[in-house]
Amino acid sequence: MAFWPWSHHGTIVWNEAASSLDAHCTYHAECRLNRTTRPGPRAYGQQGRPVGMLLAWLEKGATCATKADHEAMKKDLMALIHPDRQRLRAAAEAIAFPPLELERPRLPGEDPEPLGLC
Repeated sequence: MAFWPWSHHGTIVWNEAASSLDAHCTYHAECRLNRTTRPGPRAYGQQGRPVGMLLAWLEKGATCATKADHEAMKKDLMALIHPDRQRLRAAAEAIAFPPLELERPRLPGEDPEPLGLC
C-alpha cells in the first residue's frame, strides 16, 4: 500500500485492490474519504479523477470541530468549492504528486479539475 502526506492535513493512500485513493484526515481519528480511480459511465463523466476533491476535503478538516462535522461534508461534496479543487490540483501537479498518476486519463476537452463529483 502506497501513501503520500499532504501538508499537515492528512495522507492520500492508494488502495490497489479497490482501485481507489483514500484520504486519511489527521485532525480526526478514523476520518476518511474514499474515491475510485476507475472511469464511470457517461452520466458520471468526472468519476476516476478525485485528487483535487480529496485534497480539498483534507484541507477542510481544519475547519471542522469534530469527525462528525468533517464526515458530514461527504453528503455534499460539491460544497468543496471548485476553485479550491483547482488550486490544490495545480499545487499537486507542480510537485508531481504521485497520486495524480493513478487517476484515469483526462478525456479530450475535459477540464484539468472535474467540475462535478468524482
